[in-house]
Order: sequence, then structure tokens, then C-alpha cells
Amino acid sequence: MKINIRIFFILVFTFADSFCQSGKKFTSFEDAFIEPTKVYDLDLSNQKLEVIPDSINLFLNLRYLNLSNNKIKSIPASVGKLKHLKSLRLDHNLITLIPEEFIDLTQLVSLSISNCKLEIIPDVFEKLTKIEYLDLSYNTITSLPTSISKLSNLFKLELSNNNIESLPKNIGKLSSLNMMSVENNKLTSLPKNFGKIHTLKRLLLKYNNITQLPDNFDNLENLKYLDLSFNKISKLPDSFKGLKSLKWLYLGGNKLESLPNDLEFLESLIHLNLENNKFKSIPDVICKIYGIRQLYFTYNKISNLPDCISNLVNMEYFWIKLNSFENIDEERLKKLLPYCEVTYKPY
Repeated sequence: MKINIRIFFILVFTFADSFCQSGKKFTSFEDAFIEPTKVYDLDLSNQKLEVIPDSINLFLNLRYLNLSNNKIKSIPASVGKLKHLKSLRLDHNLITLIPEEFIDLTQLVSLSISNCKLEIIPDVFEKLTKIEYLDLSYNTITSLPTSISKLSNLFKLELSNNNIESLPKNIGKLSSLNMMSVENNKLTSLPKNFGKIHTLKRLLLKYNNITQLPDNFDNLENLKYLDLSFNKISKLPDSFKGLKSLKWLYLGGNKLESLPNDLEFLESLIHLNLENNKFKSIPDVICKIYGIRQLYFTYNKISNLPDCISNLVNMEYFWIKLNSFENIDEERLKKLLPYCEVTYKPY
């Protein structure tokens, strides 16, 4: 599995900072409370803890705190006193609320509260402008506070597997965002200013209820990976032509019957997945995406292959099984795509 280099260094340097300060990682409250001001790295993960003591504020110099994989139900307000805290992990607990005192954790660079029971995120991000990594995935969150737009250094945002129905209108102000995942939520659309996130390179939106994309979507000129699989999109905007950096495009499981002609301007595109849509034929524009290497049209209603498919001389894999072909002329197929592996049989 590939790990984003910047996220890797965020986590490594956060740990390195605490190590350099003290040279020791504490793994129990009992040992840590002996000299709390000398504790910089506290790892209490996987200890079946149910309560975080209010006295946690005695760790005045704490940089790294890991409380993941426990049975914690609440976070004491005293956590807000940890003024030097850079990394906080609370994943896999039973936490339902984030205290408002989180707003005072102004040195936070990494915050992870995934796989808990959060429903509401309070407006605590106003002062947390140093955060680069934020993971709130696998909760039951329905909305995000507008103050999330204040995270001007946010690099990676994980929001998958929640109940989010809409994103804040000002989310376009996340001027450093590189990767965003909002998979498996309840989105029906994206904010109008979404195209202002010019730094975005990876966007994962599969398993939502999105019906259309904003007109300025093509302003995401640095976007390389886009997954819109299993939404309710019946038409792509012509503005797709602006996505000059796009390499991987996933549109399977939608309601597409055609594609805009401007798709031919996606000069970087190498992988296109259009499985499980409503295509009755392969759109002409496909034959003009000359750099395509992998093309997926499985589970459609296509009954014939156009001769122009031979234009795709760089294509390596072509999946067209489970369509409406009565039979496939294998000799013709070999002439059209002599160097491509074609999968057309239903087994």
C-alpha cells in the first residue's frame, strides 16, 4: 500500500520531536505521573481504558498522545490544557462528543478520532490552523462546522463512512488540501466553490447520492485521482476538460449513457472505469483519449465495438464482458487491438 510521503513525514517527525525531547515513550499512567512535566510521548493504546483522568492536564509538555483502541466514552475538558500537544490519536473508542476545549490545542498537527461514535463536531477548528492531518472517518457525523475552513495547512482529510449530507459552503478555502475522502456518506452535491481547492490531487467520493458536479469542477487542475463510483450521476459537465492532470477516473455504478466530447482533452488519463452504467455503445470520444491504458465497460448494454477503438494504441487492458454482444468476432478484435488484453467472456 502506498503511503503519501508528506503524511508519512508528519507522523514520523511528530514522533521524532517527542523522542528528541525525552528519549522515552511512556506506556502507563502510573509511570508517567511520577514526573509528569518530563513526559513528552504517552502511548496508552490497547489497554482497555475506560476513563481519561482529569489530571491529564499535568502533562504540560506532552507532544504525542495515543489513546486508541480502548473503551473510552468521553474526553475530559482538561485535555485542552495540553498546550504543546502535536499529535492526538483517539481511534477505536466509544467517544460520542468532542469537548469545546479542543479549540485550545493550537499546536496540533495530527488529529485522529476514527471508528468512534461521534455524531456532532463542535465548532473547534477556529484556532487549530496547524493541523495537517485530520481523520474523522467511521463515525455517524451528519455535518461539519464551518470553522473547518480555517485549517489552512490541512493536507489530508478523512471523512469516509459517516452520514454527512453536505459539505460546508466555504470548504473551498482549504488552500493546502491534497487528499480528501468522503466515501460512503449521503452527499447529493458538492459546494459551488469546491473547484477552488486547487491543491487537491486525490478525491474519493464513491458510495454517495451525488447527481451532478459543480460547473467550476474543472478548476481542480492538479487532480490526479477521482473516484465517483456508485453515485447517481447521469451526465458529466463539459468542464471536465480542465482536469489536465487527471490519470485515474472511476465512474462505475452511475447512470451514464453518454460522455461529453471534452473528455478528449484529458491528456493525462490512463485509467477509466465506466462499469455498471447504461451505455448502449462506446462513445466516440473514447477513441480520442489516446493515452488510455486501462478501460472498463463491464456491465453495460453495449452490442458493438466501433472501428475507431483501434486508435487506442497504448491500451493494455480492455474489459467489456457482461454486455449485450450476441457474439464477438475474435479475428476483428485482434486486428483492432493487437497488443491489448481484452476480457469479453462472461466467466
